[in-house]
Amino acid sequence: MITLKRYLAVLGLSYVILAVAVLVLPITSPIVIGILIAVPLLITSILYLSEKFSLKSSRQLQGWGAQKYATKLFNNSSNILYLVNREGNILRANKTSREVLSHENVDNLHLAELVHPEDLDLVKKQLKNIFREEGPRSSGTRSGIDVRLVEKPAPGNNSPTTIPTTMKGCKVTEQAGVLEFTNNKKINRLMKRLRESGARYRYLIEDAIDTLDSAVVLIDKQGEVVWVNKTMEDFFDLNRRELMGLSAERAMGYYVGSFEKTKEFTEVAKEAHRKNTRVNSHVCSITNEYGKTQRILEYRSIPIETDRYEGGRIEYYIDITEVKQLEEDLRRQTERLKKSNEKLEEFSRGISHDLKAPLQTLEGYSHILLEDYEDELDESGIRALQALSDTTQRLRDRIESLLTYSSINMEDKGFDEIDLDELISELREDLKYLLDGVNFVVPDDLPRVYGNKTLLTELFSNLVSNAVKYNDKEDPRIEIGWEEKSDKYLLWIRDNGKGIKDRYLEKIFKVFEKLNPRDNPEGTGIGLAVCKRIVEEHRGDIWAESELGESTTFYFTLPARKEQMEESISGREITNGVNFSKINN
Repeated sequence: MITLKRYLAVLGLSYVILAVAVLVLPITSPIVIGILIAVPLLITSILYLSEKFSLKSSRQLQGWGAQKYATKLFNNSSNILYLVNREGNILRANKTSREVLSHENVDNLHLAELVHPEDLDLVKKQLKNIFREEGPRSSGTRSGIDVRLVEKPAPGNNSPTTIPTTMKGCKVTEQAGVLEFTNNKKINRLMKRLRESGARYRYLIEDAIDTLDSAVVLIDKQGEVVWVNKTMEDFFDLNRRELMGLSAERAMGYYVGSFEKTKEFTEVAKEAHRKNTRVNSHVCSITNEYGKTQRILEYRSIPIETDRYEGGRIEYYIDITEVKQLEEDLRRQTERLKKSNEKLEEFSRGISHDLKAPLQTLEGYSHILLEDYEDELDESGIRALQALSDTTQRLRDRIESLLTYSSINMEDKGFDEIDLDELISELREDLKYLLDGVNFVVPDDLPRVYGNKTLLTELFSNLVSNAVKYNDKEDPRIEIGWEEKSDKYLLWIRDNGKGIKDRYLEKIFKVFEKLNPRDNPEGTGIGLAVCKRIVEEHRGDIWAESELGESTTFYFTLPARKEQMEESISGREITNGVNFSKINN
């Protein structure tokens, strides 16, 4: 209607324009005027009829497409679908209905021929309810009813097969409706397979849990024990079947008495259950009637947080007896090593004192002979006494160096955060005469490390001094560098000296090892050994790389965190208070 009004308005506007044209222009011929009046009317009519026909064709095409789509859905549905009239005659059936019920031509049948006789009245009643709904397309039944359909019997078989289904329906037109039957037999078959598959997986999981070396207890959201693995029987000498179905607290009463500290364990477990929290690690020991520790366990309890099993718990006991025995053996060996080191240090001090006294006497007498009896000695005797004095001096220096080396121990010294910029600045001042004429390159951003300042000063002093002493270049250069490596700092001291042969790169860190004794007769050969000991006491590593005739670089690592220095190797208590002297071997 709106479209027609639009065309009439256009036609009226055309005639207004035409009237103005007739008045303005000298048109007097009736034929021309008639043609001018007829042309707008004809064009408007043609356009109106063309649009109306196009719109009708489009609607027909859309309806045909929708009908074709609906037919495709109807035929390809996995459920049984029937288009029926009010009397229950089947107007159309989909492909699934023919496959399931084995009826080749279902379109000419009545529902009474497909529905079990005992369910026919229920279907008729439901059909009346469907067509009683108002409107051409009702929503139909929202909840289905259980109906048995009858499969067409095979030739020679007089007992037809029934198929349990759930029927729903809706009205399509005033004379037709659609009935949908869901095949419950197929669903039941799938559910059975699912249950069987779930059971297989459960048995697989249970068998896998039974093979674990740890004892496992599974608790559901109601707080009841649903599974106990075989290892629980081995650990606590009980029958696991007696625990299943009991509350977690009652089940715990069957084995908690085996623990040495029963009350402590019970409080930890109950608090975790009550607050639904984790127990990451609680060490407890199982004792026999004589108080002997038979087994040491680590108890862990973890709440289940998945949606399906939320509220349940997994508890397990890990046998750590061997680990704890190894830790105790390590502790005892470390303690013995510590005492041995103390005795060795005491012995070193005693030996150094006992050796230094006669050396001082020998050196003193040699000086007296040189000073008081020089005129009575010939040149050979004087050289012998001077050699004796030099030898005793070097021997005394070696004893002092050995004593220094054996006394390096971080356990007896404090450690702090050390600013290496400040340390190197002080070292540069102490070695200013030695570094005179040396190109000493130091970065402006040296890190802060943890350790003992006195020992680290000795470390840098020895390495820098060696780099100067064994440099044969006219323009000696010494460079300090660093980079961060995880929780450590890698530092290096590089020179442009004569270099070291590869076969000596490890030998130089041993005590009293000197590559060229003649070049440095006053040295003791223990400087790099001291450096190695200092770095190792700081839980680091030291090594050298060299290119003969070009350069040598000494690399070493120092701790970046305080915790590294606190992890002392010796004397650490790591047994969680368990009395290993009671372990029954």
